[in-house]
Amino acid sequence: MISGASSCGKSTFIENFPLQKVGFPSGNLPVFFPNKLLREGSLGDYQNVILHYNILRLYRIYSEEKSNQYIKNGYNKYIKNFIPFLGRSKRYYSWKELKLAWDYQKDPILVYLNKLEVHLKVIVLVANKDLIKQRMLKRKLSEERRFSCGERPYPRAYWLNILNQVDLPDVYNIWLNFLQQNQIEYQLHNSNTMEYEQLNSPDDIVKILYGEKHAM
Repeated sequence: MISGASSCGKSTFIENFPLQKVGFPSGNLPVFFPNKLLREGSLGDYQNVILHYNILRLYRIYSEEKSNQYIKNGYNKYIKNFIPFLGRSKRYYSWKELKLAWDYQKDPILVYLNKLEVHLKVIVLVANKDLIKQRMLKRKLSEERRFSCGERPYPRAYWLNILNQVDLPDVYNIWLNFLQQNQIEYQLHNSNTMEYEQLNSPDDIVKILYGEKHAM
């Protein structure tokens, strides 16, 4: 699994870094995305795959749950159609509210992988927050295009909105806690540049997020 925030460099890492150096099998491994894997319901005959995982995806899960609550509470047809749109791109939640529900144990793709009892090895990429914003603003297409999984515009307004609402150090800490609690092996890497320097400690995350940035 290659994980990190949107636009932190996951696709570029997969395409350019020799993954054998971080313990992945040799050869061209197929790349899966959570929603596509959940739709298909199978890894097929592959023994080894790469899962491209955006650690901010829990926002969408929470937003959809909130939208469904509005619908169940008896709003009219117009609200039923409008609220999900708000939840997707315009709605604002405080991080205090989001943090209470930010639970990777509830992510359907991680639940699914747990049922399969697959062996997970996770790379966690960390980039400067301002650099992430710059990359978001420059992007035109979603990462699925790069791995033949369809082609659609990159929803930059949606991800910028999320980036402005979450506390990234908290998000990374929650993600690492999930990995540790489930005894999942992981490595931290600085994705500010294509050198992808390995980080020695989770304490380095804040330094990368808010420290010096380098164009990439």
